[in-house]
Amino acid sequence: MGIINEAARSPGKHRLYSEEALKTIRIIKELQKQHYSLHEICEIFKENKNSDLFEKTANIRQYLDSLQKEVAGLYPAIRLCGSDEKVKLVSADIINKSVLVLQALMIMFNKPLD
Repeated sequence: MGIINEAARSPGKHRLYSEEALKTIRIIKELQKQHYSLHEICEIFKENKNSDLFEKTANIRQYLDSLQKEVAGLYPAIRLCGSDEKVKLVSADIINKSVLVLQALMIMFNKPLD
């Protein structure tokens, strides 16, 4: 689909991917885990090739900072409703999505996942 270049083959017919291609494959796999289709992933990569990665990561950081402030503001209400099942489900969903975002960022910046 044009996301990565076709890799050469070894004498044993195995593909020989560059480190950059392997990094891209890891990102694709993470996006697939988040239920993105290959078509959607292609669009994401096309958009990112034409934009400044630093600007995108700065925007993500700004957004995460605003979310952190919002959650901090909700903390007293969350503590009062802590035993409410709906609050627990929403909180668990937020935590799961946050972990997926962190994993994707760690892969993007080539940091090992623990």
